[in-house]
Amino acid sequence: MVAFAAFAHADSQMLHPVREEIVEEIKLKAGSWKPKEVHNNKMRHRSPESIKRSMGHLGVAPSVFPTDFLKTMAGTAGNFFKQVASSVGLDSLKNEHFRLKQKSGDEADKKNKKEKKDSKAKGDKEGDEEESAEPEVFVDDGSTPPDNGLPMQFSWREKRPVCLGKIQDQGECGSCWAFTSAGLLSDRFCIHTDGAVDVRLSPQEMVNCNYENYGCSGGYLVTSVDYLMVEGGVPEECVPYVDGGNVCSYRCSDSGFTAYDKYYCKPGTLAIAVTYDEIKRELMNNGPMLMGLQIMEDFLNYEEGIYKHVVGEVVGGHAMKLIGWGYDDEEGLYWELQNQWTVDWGEAGYVRIKHGEIGIDSLGIACMPDLI
Repeated sequence: MVAFAAFAHADSQMLHPVREEIVEEIKLKAGSWKPKEVHNNKMRHRSPESIKRSMGHLGVAPSVFPTDFLKTMAGTAGNFFKQVASSVGLDSLKNEHFRLKQKSGDEADKKNKKEKKDSKAKGDKEGDEEESAEPEVFVDDGSTPPDNGLPMQFSWREKRPVCLGKIQDQGECGSCWAFTSAGLLSDRFCIHTDGAVDVRLSPQEMVNCNYENYGCSGGYLVTSVDYLMVEGGVPEECVPYVDGGNVCSYRCSDSGFTAYDKYYCKPGTLAIAVTYDEIKRELMNNGPMLMGLQIMEDFLNYEEGIYKHVVGEVVGGHAMKLIGWGYDDEEGLYWELQNQWTVDWGEAGYVRIKHGEIGIDSLGIACMPDLI
């Protein structure tokens, strides 16, 4: 598996993703959601190439950390993995993977040896009966609410709406990785200080200065969190958004805002959740998370409801901020996310996506604010 969630190359002959035939097919096939009529969709004014450029190249982590690698790292039982590392987070992440893999193998060997020994002591007949009477293990597949102590519905829009910040506009720059990362840390500072630290961090400063990512051409989600641990973020008033790349000057670009204050993710708190249960617990206990996904043509036409892909090709990769979940009688588990395509898109800037669709719940990524 490659590291990038999706690639999109400009094609001068491509059809516009916002078109009547797409909308009409959505109406026929998508019972759980409704499309926006073409004449009301502001994306129709942008060229197909511009739309693809704004998706950029989205990745979860550099090539040494593809999605299957991260899932293996968390364990086949779906254990939640929290990185215990300092500023050299990615190297420590790789080392921890091999440590956990070795530990998992050793524990499995010990368990198998013990089971064989117990079976032999009790006799072949009794052993056979025990082997056939394995306990049933319930796996949350999103179809029905599991009995795990978590609510059927949760949303930071309801619990702490003031901490989410307003819906923003990334424009034509493929800066979704910067908007979601800066937004994640901003939200969590507010949540974990009961609103005492109310700062909105600058995605533009990350576009300008995070050299391990690719500015308006996209970025890695793990690398963006690692940047916030090492370099930190600055208030958006210090470096306002300009919908494009700019020079990293390590000072405020707005002459009226001189304080180049930094806000950090706490070192060693990179969190990667890989199961529905652990994504929900991290989200509910600590705040919004980052999620990567593939953007399909029909997604650009979304207006309301619980989205699931029904028609169209891949447009590119994208990242959004996960803020909640719920259950629908027909579709089961869905995720609630905050986008940065203005309030004119979707449900006033938000979207609900069915579990398992377009790669939305492969991983949830987050960090804790450094409050010291």
